[in-house]
Formats: sequence, structure tokens, C-alpha cells
Amino acid sequence: MLIARRKDQSRYPEHWDQLVGGWNPGAGPSGKRLYDLSGCDNHGTLINATPSDWEVSQGQYALDIEGANKYVSIPGALRKIGGLTRFSIGGWFSVDSFANFPVLMTFRNGFVGSDCGLLETNDTGSVMYVKVASNLAGLSGVRTYTLDTAMVTGRWYHCIMSKTGSGDSLDFFFDGRLQTSFTGSVQDVPASLTDALFLGAYVGGNVGLDGRLDDWQLRTKSTTIADARSLHRIGRGGIYQPKRRVFYSIPASVKAWLFRRQSQIIGGGLG
Repeated sequence: MLIARRKDQSRYPEHWDQLVGGWNPGAGPSGKRLYDLSGCDNHGTLINATPSDWEVSQGQYALDIEGANKYVSIPGALRKIGGLTRFSIGGWFSVDSFANFPVLMTFRNGFVGSDCGLLETNDTGSVMYVKVASNLAGLSGVRTYTLDTAMVTGRWYHCIMSKTGSGDSLDFFFDGRLQTSFTGSVQDVPASLTDALFLGAYVGGNVGLDGRLDDWQLRTKSTTIADARSLHRIGRGGIYQPKRRVFYSIPASVKAWLFRRQSQIIGGGLG
């Protein structure tokens, strides 16, 4: 059972005060609950999940999401960003099929009745759709970004959508790099925002991701280039980045001395 009701600061020590949602399946299976590691109790519910959906991928757990049938609903999380002009949301994803326009994340403003926040890909993995527009329904307000290289199935990618201030300003990061800054058709999130945040599905679960999710965060700050690079580098235990060296061949006495003396050593590896 996941011991996740307490805060887990180890992964994001630089930005802990701004982290209001941290959903990391890599910590291990927890049934139909996806616990919030930020300490803010914004726990998610796995809709139509089974034990087999906690799948080991590249050496650690991830959530296997199957289109419209299986996704994560997180009630109450959006209250943490309602009324804010600056916030960030993003995480890791892997796609098994692009055929149905995989949806990574959505949220909505209840009185509009449609999505006002969106991260989605097109049906070839070459375009990302990004949106923060609380009073523009449907496709209105959706911005598009064409990737330099189309994504491929089975590989892990990292993306962040970052609201950078009042009005028309929205940054999109992909694999640790700032790809574009959108202006126009970007709106602030209203303080009345109380609907659920959905991971792996469109609002209500009618369209979704056929793939996997891991380590998604919601923060009450804009993401900087340094932030994005850091989150990409430490994410998923070094997948597609240089893996951290571990202590397997170091004598116990040496390990003990290192941990006492070297404060920069975290997570069981050398920086």
C-alpha cells in the first residue's frame, strides 16, 4: 500500500511551497486511488481501473490508461488555482495509439460546460493542442504547436502548460525545453472553478489517452526554463536521460559516511 498521505518533498525540493498537486504512480500501486503526494489531499480516483492498470514501465510503476474507458478524476484540485494568473500543470506520458487524438489532461469551468484547460495530441503525434480559456467553449481558444519531430508510440515524453501572468500569456514546454509562448485567446482561470481535473481523458471521460501516465504536478507558479529542464532531468528515474549512479558496489561503511557528510546525495544515487 502506498504510504502517500504524507508529503513527499524529495522529488521537488526547490518548488515545494508552490506544489498543490503531485500524482506519482511510480510510488507503487494503491488500488483505485491515486494519492496526492503534495500533502494537499487532492487525491484522484481511477475510473474503471483494475490492479493490472498499475503497470511496470522502464523499471517503475505507471498508470495504464485506455482511452475513454479508464482515466483519473481529481475533484477539488482546481480550487487551488482558481483566480490565479500564474500556475503550471504537466507530467510524463507515453502513447500506445495516436488514432483517437490522445487527451492528456482537461479541466473545465462548470458554467461554460466545456473544457477550459486542455493538453492533447493530434492523431499522428506531430501536433500538441494547448488551451487555457475559461469563457471559450469547445475548440475556441485551442492553440496548436507542431513538434520538430513527431512522437512515436511507446516512448515517454514530458510536457508542461504554464500560465505566466494576467491575460494573454501561456508557455508550452516539451521534454524540458520551452517550445513556444502563446498569446491571444488565453484567459485567466476564475476563482469559482470547482470542477474535477481529469488526467488521461476529456471532460467527462468521453475521449481519452490510450497509453500511460506518470508523475503529474499542479503548481501555483509559472514554470521557468530552468524549472522545466530540472523536472525533465529528474523525472521517471532517468528515462531518456543519464541514469543516476547507485551504491551497489560501495561498502556499507563508505555509504554511511557519504550520507552523513554529503547533503547533495538524494534518492540513493550520486549527483
